[in-house]
Amino acid sequence: ANPIHARLTRLLLEEYGFGHLERKHSSYFTTMLQAANMRIEPEHYLALVPWEVLALTNQSFLFSEQRRYFLRYIGGLLYFETAVPAAFRHYQAAARRLGIAEDGRAYWNLHIHADERHGRWMLHDVALPLVEQYSHDAWQMVWGYDQQRNMSARAGKAVVRAVREAQQSLGGAR
Repeated sequence: ANPIHARLTRLLLEEYGFGHLERKHSSYFTTMLQAANMRIEPEHYLALVPWEVLALTNQSFLFSEQRRYFLRYIGGLLYFETAVPAAFRHYQAAARRLGIAEDGRAYWNLHIHADERHGRWMLHDVALPLVEQYSHDAWQMVWGYDQQRNMSARAGKAVVRAVREAQQSLGGAR
């Protein structure tokens, strides 16, 4: 193992709650859904999720599963870990305005706090050392970063469009 591998392992272990189900990020997500009186079965939402969101998820799986895309995966993960805190602050504020209890908001609180740290780790302990190690191929990290950013923006626009269409079908409620 090397320091880059060790840092990535630590980041993923944190995402999975260090093996404790109650600390796994998906457990916090389930608690958030329950606090908002929403269904917790992912299958319930599949028909509602725009294809752009699923494509973004599929891209992440593709990059993480294929060794040749490792540097692109790192670039995408760098984008994700640095962008999430800013986006989640808005969700956190909305949840507070909606009166969602603190334990229901813990999903956003956790991600804001953890992903700020993860973003620093990804930049300083992973991406920059990989640039030094693979200087001729480091452009692939930039490519992965840009792909994640662009696909995230497209997915976000698709979600907004889907919400607006749903509002119109309900009689223009806002």
